[in-house]
Amino acid sequence: MIEKIVLIGGGGHCLSCIDVIERSGKFEIAGIVDREDPRTHGIDTYPYLGDDENIPSLVSRFGLFLVTVGFIENPRVRVRLFETTRDAGGEFAVVASPSAVVSDNARVDNGTVVMHNAVINSGGSIGKNSIINTAAVIEHGAVVGDHCHISTTAVLNGECIIGNRVFVGSNATVFHGIHIHDDIIVSAGSVVHKDLEKPGVYAGYPARMVGKLQDG
Repeated sequence: MIEKIVLIGGGGHCLSCIDVIERSGKFEIAGIVDREDPRTHGIDTYPYLGDDENIPSLVSRFGLFLVTVGFIENPRVRVRLFETTRDAGGEFAVVASPSAVVSDNARVDNGTVVMHNAVINSGGSIGKNSIINTAAVIEHGAVVGDHCHISTTAVLNGECIIGNRVFVGSNATVFHGIHIHDDIIVSAGSVVHKDLEKPGVYAGYPARMVGKLQDG
């Protein structure tokens, strides 16, 4: 049975999610929630369902939701939309591209999207409302928390532990067994070879703290 799904957020990340959903063939997109009409972002295939104030009424009409707002500098919008929908009684889909490789021995929690050509190997675990982006690699036994974004071609080697609200940028590499704690951004191309404990922005080879998280 194909279930209807509502997408929350109508920007560029939404476009990528639409492609994954359409190719999966497992869901029918009922429409898009956003502060403005998604047609302003070039999304004109699916109905506009209003802004996030309409989420409680949409929960009574549709079964499943997916937050399709991106996360690069701050996860707060994704977290807020997820919690608003959850608190209204909404449920969340797990969406995975047919070209992704997700081990039968991996766990992917509700609200997470696994994009094209991503790999989640045996024993990998992904939390709620996270993004495993195009061609990212989550190796054996690696754990990713809630509200995270593992960006394009990033590599988490085996037994890594990634906290909540963490962004790992494109082409970044995290060494085997490393622990990245909550509320950390790892910039694109960085190499993490030791644990990162304090919230902030890290960059370089090896990754060092270079700034504070943005507010808002």
